[in-house]
Amino acid sequence: MRTVLAVMVFSILTGVLGCGWIRSSPPPPPPADPPKAATTQPTVPPINKPAPAVIRAPSEVMAVINGKSIAMDQLHSILVDGYGLAIAQQILRTEIVKQAASSKGIIVSDKEVEEEHERALKLTFAMANSDAERQQMLNQLLTSRNVTYSTWALIMRRNALLRKMIGADFEVPDEAVRAAFDKRHGRMVVVSHVETKEHVVAKLVKSLAATRDFAALAKQYSVNPTGKTGGQLPPIGQNTTQVSPALKQVALAMTKIGEISDPVQVASRFHVLRLDKIIEPKKVKYADEKDKIATELKEQMIRSAGNRLLEKLSEAANVEFVNPSLKAQFQQRSAKNP
Repeated sequence: MRTVLAVMVFSILTGVLGCGWIRSSPPPPPPADPPKAATTQPTVPPINKPAPAVIRAPSEVMAVINGKSIAMDQLHSILVDGYGLAIAQQILRTEIVKQAASSKGIIVSDKEVEEEHERALKLTFAMANSDAERQQMLNQLLTSRNVTYSTWALIMRRNALLRKMIGADFEVPDEAVRAAFDKRHGRMVVVSHVETKEHVVAKLVKSLAATRDFAALAKQYSVNPTGKTGGQLPPIGQNTTQVSPALKQVALAMTKIGEISDPVQVASRFHVLRLDKIIEPKKVKYADEKDKIATELKEQMIRSAGNRLLEKLSEAANVEFVNPSLKAQFQQRSAKNP
């Protein structure tokens, strides 16, 4: 289940963040996680304003302890060694897109970047009831992937450029709209889960859930990244493919809010589920929803096309890391993935 949920979260981010990777030899895998972002409303520059460049003086002091100065260089070196390659890749991919767009005379305004951000939130978190809820879900998602809000803002500007480069001339087949409608309006459930490595721990969670807050148990016992935010999963229905069949079967069989499942084994892990919400089938007419669904599917097609263009541009770019630490990280990653 850990792998399944990692794929679930990564697939969401991939659609928004883009999947292209800078390649100068063998292609490396997706980037390692950068430092954690805040889980509350981020106090960062507006999404449509690039973060200002920070010029770091060689002798800049980070802190003073008992009269002894601690240089920023120590923090800088640790951050670059631990997280530098992932963030550098995002910066470089954005520059690659900017150069390609500039060669075609394409630029984006701050308003277009803000619109890209709003579209991403609405498509990625379609189940949310308000803009504030979508923003909160974004913050939780970025935290679970250890992606900073500044990185998100950078990618929104890049995606806005990609959108203008590929255009919007996409036609959505009627059968795809119908399939999406059927999938959307079937009965679904929202569950939280605790994933453990041992059956005995799962049984303990099951017993404790009768008197303890389930989200707190997830934070304490779950080995899955979702445990950090209470263990809740996206809605599950008959057509959901991002979770294992065994887990889906148990989730859909639950009927009472607050119901706790027996431990469910998936591969070598064990899961305890709590039913949080039931989303009953809506009496909605296809004709009333058709245009809305077609618009959403078209947006997904635009995203996919943008990701393909990003990958193509990244593969064609001539990139050479000069910083010794970043260069070594890139070479090591390439060597592991020939």
